[in-house]
Amino acid sequence: MRHPVCCAGLSLVRATIRAMLDGEHVAALRAEGHSFRAIAAMLGASLGAVQRALKRHHQRDDDEDDDDDGYVGRYDDYEPVPRFVFVGLADPEDYRAKPLKDGAGRPFPPGPRAVDGRGVSVPNPELDIWRWCAHAEAEGDYEAAERVRADWARQLAEAGVWRDDAGRWRQRPRAV
Repeated sequence: MRHPVCCAGLSLVRATIRAMLDGEHVAALRAEGHSFRAIAAMLGASLGAVQRALKRHHQRDDDEDDDDDGYVGRYDDYEPVPRFVFVGLADPEDYRAKPLKDGAGRPFPPGPRAVDGRGVSVPNPELDIWRWCAHAEAEGDYEAAERVRADWARQLAEAGVWRDDAGRWRQRPRAV
């Protein structure tokens, strides 16, 4: 049987640890570069308790409707710029250079690729051109948006590229 004073002291210690395992505190320590193990040692908590506290903190952040969470991914700040230059059709690949597959395990068909005005590869030019044109039109530059769309359509026509009835990209074979 436990001694009542000892039990009270133990519950006080647990309450103190829980208070120190505030998700914001753990997130701040992680932002300073401390590992989960180091944080657990500093706070006198288990590794799992520290990880759960941070997870709860992130879940609370995700529940809030705040789109600007301060996270910037590797390419999140990149905005393609015109002129978009068609470079050919290519099979879509993931970051490990393996073919992307649909839910049934079939690889996606080839799609157009382009480089933008900075010479950066644009893996999904249809989407990026649409985005760029939507932003230009929102700022009132309808002529620039129309020029970019017309230039892209002209390049696809010159290359003999079109979408078939099933939505797949096709290219006419070139005569030698």
